[in-house]
Amino acid sequence: MVMTGFQSCCGPLMGRLFGHSTIDVLSAPPALPLGPGGSWVPAYSAAKVHDAVRETCVLYGAVSAVQLVSIYLAGSGFRRVSEGLTRRVRIETFSAIMRQEMAYFDLRTCGQLTDRLAHEAAMIKSFTGESFGGVVRVLVTIVVAMCLALLESWQLTATLILIMPFMMVGQIFKMRSLKKKDESRAGPVVSEVVGNIKTVAAFSLQDRMLKWYKDVLRKEFMEDKRQCTVTAIMEGYNSFVTYMLYGSVMLVASCYIDFFHLDPQSVLQVFFTLVFSLGGISQGITQWQGDKAKGAHALKRIFNTLDRTPRIDAYDEGGLRLEKVEGAIGFSHVHFSYPSQPHVKVFVDFDLAIEAGKRVAFVGPSGSGKSTTIRLLQRFYDPAAGCVTFDGHDIRSLNLQWLRSVMSLVQQEPVLFAGSVLDNIKYGREGATDDDAIAAAKDANAHDFITKFEDQYQTSVGERGAQLSGGQKQRVAIARCMVRRPRVLLLDEATSALDTESERVVQEALDALLDKEQRTTLVIAHRLSTVQSCDAICVVYQGRVVEKGTHQELMRIPGGQYKQLAARQQL
Repeated sequence: MVMTGFQSCCGPLMGRLFGHSTIDVLSAPPALPLGPGGSWVPAYSAAKVHDAVRETCVLYGAVSAVQLVSIYLAGSGFRRVSEGLTRRVRIETFSAIMRQEMAYFDLRTCGQLTDRLAHEAAMIKSFTGESFGGVVRVLVTIVVAMCLALLESWQLTATLILIMPFMMVGQIFKMRSLKKKDESRAGPVVSEVVGNIKTVAAFSLQDRMLKWYKDVLRKEFMEDKRQCTVTAIMEGYNSFVTYMLYGSVMLVASCYIDFFHLDPQSVLQVFFTLVFSLGGISQGITQWQGDKAKGAHALKRIFNTLDRTPRIDAYDEGGLRLEKVEGAIGFSHVHFSYPSQPHVKVFVDFDLAIEAGKRVAFVGPSGSGKSTTIRLLQRFYDPAAGCVTFDGHDIRSLNLQWLRSVMSLVQQEPVLFAGSVLDNIKYGREGATDDDAIAAAKDANAHDFITKFEDQYQTSVGERGAQLSGGQKQRVAIARCMVRRPRVLLLDEATSALDTESERVVQEALDALLDKEQRTTLVIAHRLSTVQSCDAICVVYQGRVVEKGTHQELMRIPGGQYKQLAARQQL
């Protein structure tokens, strides 16, 4: 801030020096009259002029040196502050996004959230760095310029102060036009398309995606076109008013000279001081207003994210942590609808009790609510009515991170992160060692194929595991689950997306894990052949458990839902 103050003083001082050098030094009269009717006395002295020029040049050099140092220190200082602020905003925003419940992500696209971090955080930097320094510079420049001008002629300076607000009209209209900018952006479109490029290519959607992108750009173009028109008009107005101000100074100054006997040298000193200051003032205000208007949109959305209180806080440290975990699960008269589709009833009086250590399967038609049981159990969502219990406790009374730490989920489409195989397995548990990861890979029947890679456990899996086959990704995902040593294992159609051979290998790995240690296991499946050995099979239909029992018991129910499913699959 101090360096910005020095930088701001240089403009008015340079104007004053310019006025001094042109008026007092270079424009000194060769002779002065001596008395009303007397003779003229020589006033020009080459030696004095040379001395004055050298002195003025030294002052110019000193002011320039101060300008050089102050601009460097002020600019670099504001940049460091803005970079630090941007980094903190990005970290806080990412942390706030991570703590939100699943309903928050259901209503937003991945592209919108990534754009918030990549683009909008940078907008904040644009008006908290050099642009903010420009505002400070403008304020100090105005104060210094006015003080210097008032010392020369307070009457002329006061008159100019009344004229100068007309220059701000254009800036105000320009700022209001920027506030009306449409919030739509093409960035999220690109993120969505590139992130799903395989699907786009598979369905030959390139032309349709390009049309979508063009439509978004067209909307932004129309907004920018309107803003460009307003900006051009206002900048023209500003230039017009600025030059009219110069003419007004001369007109007002001539009146003061005629009627108030104002010294012409004072008029030029005021004029040069203000002229040298106005350029920096106009530039600083223009840059600040433009950056501020753009950054206001980013700030609004970012602070909406930061201030949003999630219904289910992933970082909440409150709640019970059970010392002994059995793994008993209960659904008591649960009613539930997804927040993104509140009118669609997924569960209607869903009631079920699962004993600890049992292997329970959920089967039924698509959309009946099988996967919803897992999402409610992991507390991705809370039921609208009823409750979900874990070892006799309502899961809403348990510590959320602890609850999820005793569970592991294997999904139909496993999600791997860019990095090595070893890193992906160790993601399963904080503090897991390399030996823990290798042991889990062996349990998941993944060690053999991993060691055949050239880099073995350091092999990169690629983005979303693209370098591995479906069966390999699934076994790595199982190893990641098992390194966690969960008390509850959740299998959401873990083998349904695999070919027959891969399904057999993965199923053998799962069966070996389930036989090795007794744990509560929930299995979501479409293929009934994979769940026949479960302790209990629950048939979910229209949001309720309509049948429950072993495979043999369910097959003995005449016209039962399970029996009909088995007949369709030729069991």
